[in-house]
Amino acid sequence: LKPAGEKAAAYARHLREIVAATRGEFTRAAEVSVSEARKTLLAAVDSAAKSVPAGSAAEFRKHSETISTPQRGTQQFDRQLSFDLCSAK
Repeated sequence: LKPAGEKAAAYARHLREIVAATRGEFTRAAEVSVSEARKTLLAAVDSAAKSVPAGSAAEFRKHSETISTPQRGTQQFDRQLSFDLCSAK
């Protein structure tokens, strides 16, 4: 009976390792995808800023800041979360 219990415990540890590795891979893939989407959005905003009609630059700047400010906040949050998770290990 004892060898069966040890075998089951080893199997459970192995499954936890697989789940943790898979979760890490999915997290990295999602981070890359979100990062690329942010870059694309900010590039589109920058591109649009170059073709703003005269006299509307201030209004456009307000709208572009509305888009980029949460982006910067999210990036800071992501960095802090990554740091916290790495520190917890």
